Amino acid sequence: MPHRLALPIETRYLNADERLRDPAHVLESLLRDGGAPGQSEQGKHGRCLASVARLVAWADEQRGGLDLDPEEFARPEFAGGEHAVFLDRDTGRLVKITKPGMLGAQAEDAGAYLERWALANRVFGDDVRFEGVVRMPGEDEPRVVISQSFVEGRDATMEEQADYLRSRGFVEYDGRWVHPVLAVAVWDTLTPGNVIVQPDGAMWAVDLQIEPARSEELRAVQGRRVFSFQ
Repeated sequence: MPHRLALPIETRYLNADERLRDPAHVLESLLRDGGAPGQSEQGKHGRCLASVARLVAWADEQRGGLDLDPEEFARPEFAGGEHAVFLDRDTGRLVKITKPGMLGAQAEDAGAYLERWALANRVFGDDVRFEGVVRMPGEDEPRVVISQSFVEGRDATMEEQADYLRSRGFVEYDGRWVHPVLAVAVWDTLTPGNVIVQPDGAMWAVDLQIEPARSEELRAVQGRRVFSFQ
């Protein structure tokens, strides 16, 4: 049985330009157009890599349009803490939309949100794509839309998630999992469904939080034994 259900919708909203759908490319574009890499801007809750407003402005500038039809997202079947989820019937991809103006654990930091999915693609072999922004009727703030391959299976247990991360070279430190070589940290391993066990026993990270590791975390875990990274 699938680990979650979602309402099938049409595929016509999907952007055909793969470059514009790559979270890493979008983030690079935002940082290049809005300031030097590493430069941040002021958000409601402090400094951020790139604001939602900057992401919306960038999306509006792209040819072909990345501003999506709100009617496509009227009836989500599954809603988690960060996204409402749909299933694209033709591609077999999950389509996820954020809450208005808020990008999950990254709050209003669109740069950190894109960085999260870019790192997930690089570290875990995920294929998350940025699809655009949508403005729902009656809402003042836009929502961000991403898509991701649907993975059939069951939710991994906490023990299975820990084994999975260790097998990929992560070291547990102070409630997070840090990779001494890749210099990234993973958290939110307690939420069901963030790692899926497929019918053949293979595990697939689909919704873990991942970000650049803090310098103190790296110092603490470097020198420990690291398993091979695949």
